[in-house]
Amino acid sequence: MANGGFLEKSDKDLGSNIYAAHVVLYTKATRDAAEKRVRIAKRAMWQIKKHQLLNLPNDVKLRLAHIKSARRFGTYYHWSRLAEVEVRSKTDESFIESLCHEMTHADQYHHGRLIGGISNSFKKWHGAVYSTATDHASYLALPWEVEARETAATLTGVLINDFRILNDL
Repeated sequence: MANGGFLEKSDKDLGSNIYAAHVVLYTKATRDAAEKRVRIAKRAMWQIKKHQLLNLPNDVKLRLAHIKSARRFGTYYHWSRLAEVEVRSKTDESFIESLCHEMTHADQYHHGRLIGGISNSFKKWHGAVYSTATDHASYLALPWEVEARETAATLTGVLINDFRILNDL
């Protein structure tokens, strides 16, 4: 984890506000895969910003990490504007989709549609208060999660098919 939403001293700065956890680059096997994902992340973020596919804060950061969870492939820490994405996604497409999902949360927080920090168990979405202390199925039904999944699916298609970010890696 990113030390509660903050970069760690051992994280490597890869440029363009993209960082990698030390463990990601530690062994040759993970380093080679991670380097490919870094190239994908840089291309994706450049296209998202250039074409304003999402309206992100200028200082949003992306951290590639090993997330030890079977159901979680990323997290957005709104207080530090840091998106953490699992670098070991099974496919490049699922990696891009996770990145786009977390960047959608960055957009949601940046524009005030989603407000966290009410308490550990509650968030506001378009002014309505929702409990986040739910089972997995209920979590997936939260409106900001539905929007993030739908937006991520659309953006992934645009980035792969229209902008061809997976070509010539």
